[in-house]
Amino acid sequence: MLSTGGGVLLWSLLTSSASAAPALSTKPPQLVVGQTKVAELTVPALAGSGVPQARVNVGEVLSVSSARGGAWRVRYRLPEGVFPQRLVLLLWRLDEAGKVRPRVHRVPLWAPAVLPITTRPRSLVTLSLGGRLYGPRPSGASGKLSFRVLVPPEITRGWARVVDDKGLETRKAIEIRRAPYPHLVLALVPRGPRRGGIVSLLVVSSGRKLEPRLRSWGPGALRGEHIELQRRDGVHSGRLVLAK
Repeated sequence: MLSTGGGVLLWSLLTSSASAAPALSTKPPQLVVGQTKVAELTVPALAGSGVPQARVNVGEVLSVSSARGGAWRVRYRLPEGVFPQRLVLLLWRLDEAGKVRPRVHRVPLWAPAVLPITTRPRSLVTLSLGGRLYGPRPSGASGKLSFRVLVPPEITRGWARVVDDKGLETRKAIEIRRAPYPHLVLALVPRGPRRGGIVSLLVVSSGRKLEPRLRSWGPGALRGEHIELQRRDGVHSGRLVLAK
């Protein structure tokens, strides 16, 4: 827990672009919430020195170790629950000049689900969801059936193609329920010793933007209110007054 005795926290914000990150590999290839307990993520070489620091938005980083060809292996425990999410993996190392070299990887966490559908009796139903097709399956005399599917993150709707016994074809939207989860990772890196109740930090972020008013970083780790923000040479700096 950080504390400055009610003083002012000076910080800088360094953001990184996920589009510039090279691809990583996962073992198993598809990570499924509720089925995959622990996964192995192999990350390409990072600039800087020392073992990379790693933070995630959901789940838990168990360890970071070296792999072949300068790559790094991250053992990762998936979050509990039944909803799909997108893992944001933030890694960084320090270079010789003490600058942070961050990288962001995003990995889909799929989730199994059973989707009930009610349609016309004695029809053939094909479900399209997240680029995958399920079926066709008969609806029977009741017109009711269900599909066992894997739902990717950020998908809120699927489509059912229904062809009845007379050849009439229709499409029906299937709404997908999802739960909120954090999409941003922030990490605080000390930039020197505390002096007179003031701490200087670097904030490494997985996103390009922050909310205008910051309320909390982590569960009870840091609380305060963002007062001002300035940008110079691509780095944001500002002041944060800590709550008691």
